[in-house]
Amino acid sequence: LGIIVDLTDKIAFEKEKQEHDSLFSLLFEKAGDANLLIEEDHFIDCNETTVKVLEAKSKEEVIARHPSELSPEYQPDGQMSSVKADKLMKKAFEEGSARFEWLHKKFDGSEFYVEVMLTAIPIKGKWYLHTSWRDITDKKLAEAKEKLYMQRIEKLLEIERSILSTHSTEKIAQSALNHLRLFLNCQRASVILFDKEKDILTVTALDASDKTSVDIGTSFPLNSSPWKALSSGEVHIINDFEKLENITPIDRILLAEGIRSRISVPLIIDNSVRGTLNLSSVNPFNFTDESIRIVQDVSVSIALAIQHSEFVDKINRQNSELEKMVDERTARLKQTISELESFSYSVSHDLRAPLRSIGGYSQALIDDFSASIGDEGKSHLNRIVAASHKMSDLIDALLLLARIIRSEMSIEQVHLSDMVLSSLSELQKADEERNNVTLNIQPGIKVKGDPKLLRIAIENLASNAWKFTKNNRKTIIEFGITRMGGEDVLYFKDNGVGFDMTYSNKLFGAFQRLHSPDEFEGTGVGLATTRRIILRHGGKIWAESRVNEGAAFYFTLNV
Repeated sequence: LGIIVDLTDKIAFEKEKQEHDSLFSLLFEKAGDANLLIEEDHFIDCNETTVKVLEAKSKEEVIARHPSELSPEYQPDGQMSSVKADKLMKKAFEEGSARFEWLHKKFDGSEFYVEVMLTAIPIKGKWYLHTSWRDITDKKLAEAKEKLYMQRIEKLLEIERSILSTHSTEKIAQSALNHLRLFLNCQRASVILFDKEKDILTVTALDASDKTSVDIGTSFPLNSSPWKALSSGEVHIINDFEKLENITPIDRILLAEGIRSRISVPLIIDNSVRGTLNLSSVNPFNFTDESIRIVQDVSVSIALAIQHSEFVDKINRQNSELEKMVDERTARLKQTISELESFSYSVSHDLRAPLRSIGGYSQALIDDFSASIGDEGKSHLNRIVAASHKMSDLIDALLLLARIIRSEMSIEQVHLSDMVLSSLSELQKADEERNNVTLNIQPGIKVKGDPKLLRIAIENLASNAWKFTKNNRKTIIEFGITRMGGEDVLYFKDNGVGFDMTYSNKLFGAFQRLHSPDEFEGTGVGLATTRRIILRHGGKIWAESRVNEGAAFYFTLNV
């Protein structure tokens, strides 16, 4: 009697299990990451990578250590390593795995960061923790460096904002010092400016954690600072005052107050060293390369801000001087205007009286003694009367020009087409015999200006066109607006006698005439007055003409 049991499946299962265990052992041993097995609270195995990472002598040395011995007492978040590890191991058993970052400790005591993967695995009916480490020290250092860099940028921006919020040199320096001193954990921060002419240096701004005998406004001889080094733009560092053989008066005071180290960075303004930014600490060898770079960056910002402040001060001084000059010239101009007004009054009153007397007595002689005077005498007296009238007209024209120069302007909308038509209509009424005149007035033209002054200008241009077309068999006078050179241009045209453009530069001058007064009456002031009015409105005026082909006057106003 026998019992036959088919063990094929069991043998296959055992074989597969052995292959699986062999594969796990191979992966465990040859993995590039550190691998360990934990049973309860101690190591039972590790791979060679673990030995190398921990800088141990052998696997046995690693396994012999308690897990707590491979971590510092506290993790970076302040938790005790042993307490935090228990929580994470419990989580791995309950959830099957746990992934986290950890600060480990090598056998030589140096610390390094790893990324840990805890996995709960069953082996022969018991549960173990498979631990895999991956060294992330470089990553953490890069993160720390980036974080430090961002803190640096943030602090520099904060300092920049504080600098930009002030204007004077002293306030610019003072605003930066407190931020910088606290950021670099120093006890003193100061800005010292040099006065090479007086051969002194002066503390312009100061921020200190406690009382100091070196206060704002304190001055020292220029040779009491490391001037030679700083004048060449170099950073000057004293790592420990106590080890100095030759110590300057400033440094001797600092040492007596407990200061041990100092950094001085030159403030370069307009390519010249104008002072220093100084940080001092109670700790020797306090300044790292990173802190030096920060101080240099801040020194550049302070120097630029001081340069800008000095430039603004210079502009303000120049503006003040310019305003003073303007006030003085305005006062002189007012005085001149006052004198001109006095002169105008004198012309208006003092000259008119003798003119009236000359004209009046001459006319009386003609009227009362014409028989005894004779024809030649009457001719001479008539000339005297005409000359006195002309002189009176000239005085009126001069007074009008003077009033235009100094009168206040009242700007409003002016219907210029209506004003032109009104002026020419008045001329037609006064000269009814001229029935050969055609007026081409473009309707609806409006401008912004002083209506009283513009009426004077329009009347002058209208009378000009009327006067110089008086000998025409057929007169055409035009007014309108056109587009020239990208702007609106008004025009007054006639088909009168015109003028030679060679003499156009005299056209708008006072008493400058291009035609004989015997041929065409007038004072010679009308176009000068018109030009002054157009200029006062911010416009310009010019003329184009040919002899016996008429004239065109162009001018610009605010349409």
